[in-house]
Amino acid sequence: MITAVIVDDDIKFLKILKETIKHTALLNGLNMEVSTMSDPYQCLALSKVFDIYFLDILMPQLSGVELAKKLREKYIDKEFIFISAYEQYMRTSIFVKPRAFIRKEHLQEDLYETFQILKNVFIKKNEEIIVKDNKKDCRIKPGNIIYARNAGHYVTFYYTEENKVVIRNRLKELEVQLKGFDFLQVHQSYMVNLNYVESYRHCVILMKNKDKIPVSGSYKDIVEMIMLNRMIGDRN
Repeated sequence: MITAVIVDDDIKFLKILKETIKHTALLNGLNMEVSTMSDPYQCLALSKVFDIYFLDILMPQLSGVELAKKLREKYIDKEFIFISAYEQYMRTSIFVKPRAFIRKEHLQEDLYETFQILKNVFIKKNEEIIVKDNKKDCRIKPGNIIYARNAGHYVTFYYTEENKVVIRNRLKELEVQLKGFDFLQVHQSYMVNLNYVESYRHCVILMKNKDKIPVSGSYKDIVEMIMLNRMIGDRN
């Protein structure tokens, strides 16, 4: 069961949006439990964590963008989707890297497109692959791995839950499998999951868990090209 919360100070719209989200999720084969809140601070205070946060951008107490920034600091692997009647606020929201932007006047159309994306996101997040741990098989979920580091004969996977898994293998042997999950080689010893990249500057990638990953000279050009393309894609 996927859990979602809608935070919007418009009580009437909350009810409409909740039913529309549940209906659209079912159309896409997703079973979803949807909660609603009109107070963004209530959302911050909750101990419960949701898989998806639908946030109105314009709220008097705290904007949806500011709320997303605070939530993102705690939950790096959750999905954020902004909702607004004003398209001009799309640009201010891109720095939080939301999964989608839903226009209230195009609610059903935008929601359907968003759930097409979300369906693939959750399939990828839950997909397991088998990798070799010396001579044994090891199951991992690449969608939940922030980055992988090679040291000698061992590869360490750093997960979103702040734990890590170490296997006896080489990154070179895992490269093809991981690339199918948006991983990019940035150094002989590192592959990063592009979905968890916060920023890139001066040959250093800042991941969403605040770890810093070096980019070596032999990978610099391809890394900068991909980062630029992703940034342009976010703005469009």
